[in-house]
Amino acid sequence: MSLNEPHLFCAILTIAALDPSIEPNVFDICHDHMRTLVGALITGANAGVEAVEALLLLSEWLSHWCASSTVIGKGEEDKSVWMYVGTAVRLGYLLDLDRITPDHEENVVEASMNARRKLAWVGM
Repeated sequence: MSLNEPHLFCAILTIAALDPSIEPNVFDICHDHMRTLVGALITGANAGVEAVEALLLLSEWLSHWCASSTVIGKGEEDKSVWMYVGTAVRLGYLLDLDRITPDHEENVVEASMNARRKLAWVGM
């Protein structure tokens, strides 16, 4: 998974590292690597639906971390969440996730991938 879906893999590790029983530097390492991957997305790196899924997961889970580490009431807790969601939406449009139609796919793999792409778009 780390080779084929690096954004999603890193997002899962980053979210898992939010667990207080895990050493804090694990979260910092995962979060720094995720920032590098997201930075690459913003500058035009190739990505698939897994990157959209990763950004959406991060927008949900990291909002809890941001809220606990910033001053509530100044909007700081929402800034990174909106950036992740905005990037996911723009990437979704670039991947034509909004144009997936319920065609009859020829094979199971194609049908499964189209279902995944539809779900990512609806999740936004």
